[in-house]
Amino acid sequence: EICTLDGEWLTGETSESPSKGQCKTLKVTMADGEEQDVSLGMLITPSASGNSTDLTRSRGRSAEELLEKFESQQRDAALATGKDYCKTSGQHTLRVGGVPFVAGVKRKDMDSVRPLETEEEARQARRNMPSMEHQAKLAAIESKYC
Repeated sequence: EICTLDGEWLTGETSESPSKGQCKTLKVTMADGEEQDVSLGMLITPSASGNSTDLTRSRGRSAEELLEKFESQQRDAALATGKDYCKTSGQHTLRVGGVPFVAGVKRKDMDSVRPLETEEEARQARRNMPSMEHQAKLAAIESKYC
C-alpha cells in the first residue's frame, strides 16, 4: 500500500527494485494499471500477522486520530490537578506610599515578634535600616517595574 499526499492509502504492487541514489523510490503499479514512482517512506507492506507498532507493516494512526489525541492532552493540561495548582501562603505584602504592610499574618505570629526593649536597641536598629530617602528610591523603582 502507498500513502498519497492527501493521506489516503491505495493498494498497488512494486514492479522494480529501489532506485540508486540518496532518495530511494520504487516503481509501483496501482490497481488501475497506472505506474508511479513512490518514495520508500510512503510505502508499507501490510500483513495479517504484523505488529501494529511496526510502521513498515501498518498504517499507524490517522491524522484525525493524532489531532484528537493532541487536543485532549491540551485540554487536560489546561486543568490544574494534583500538586500542579498554586497554593498561596495566605500572606500578602502590600506597599502603600513605599511602606510595606503584611496582610494575612496570624495575630499569634505578630505577638511573637518582641518589641525592642531598650532605647539602645532601637537606636541600633534605626542605624542599620536604610534611610527614608533610600527607601523612597527603592519604592519608586519597584513601582516602576512591578
